[in-house]
Amino acid sequence: MPSFPPTVLAADLAVVPGVLPEPTLMVGSRTLRLPPGAWLLASRRTVQVGTRLGTNAATTTNATTIPAWQLLALQLDGAVVAAAVSMTVPKGAAGSLPAYWNVDACLSGEVEDRQVLRRDLAQPECASLRRVDTADEGFGTSPFDEAARLARRYGLELGGRFWEGRYARYVSQGFVDVSVLLPERLLPTSLDALSWMRRLAGAVGPIAERAGGSAPLPMP
Repeated sequence: MPSFPPTVLAADLAVVPGVLPEPTLMVGSRTLRLPPGAWLLASRRTVQVGTRLGTNAATTTNATTIPAWQLLALQLDGAVVAAAVSMTVPKGAAGSLPAYWNVDACLSGEVEDRQVLRRDLAQPECASLRRVDTADEGFGTSPFDEAARLARRYGLELGGRFWEGRYARYVSQGFVDVSVLLPERLLPTSLDALSWMRRLAGAVGPIAERAGGSAPLPMP
């Protein structure tokens, strides 16, 4: 198995890739508590998130982007990736962020289920779920395409049949966007996967509303 140094998420000082000493992903005052196990912080990168400038959602059409952190963590079982988690949150402090967004909060393409929890184009909320078989297809534009690329680079195995769940909530002055990759054997039926997706939304949603907060990542 490859050897990785420990890492600490503090400002811009994280070692990537690096083993998380505690099973948590923390950006600013937002924390996602991961299940027990060996977690590798595989990537921390800046991504651009679409916003709408203005003070009225109905007339806000001037599109732009702001930078956000996207963290990618891999749960390791030896040299095999047992699960993966991506969390995207804004870089800016509360009070400096836009009120309206220009994003798709749901998984794209063919999905098993898509629950649009807030039908507001400027402040969307969605929980969505799809099956992925790496023998037939890749991960497309999801963060786990990056996970597969990094797994190959680091000498790790990531392949098989998975469920990919995503929950995203965009509100005034903040958002949280979490995607989770789990082996299909942990959620053997569609009903199992749908129940887990709803628990994911219920657990993570509250930390979108405020700049601070901690949420557990539910597992099967």
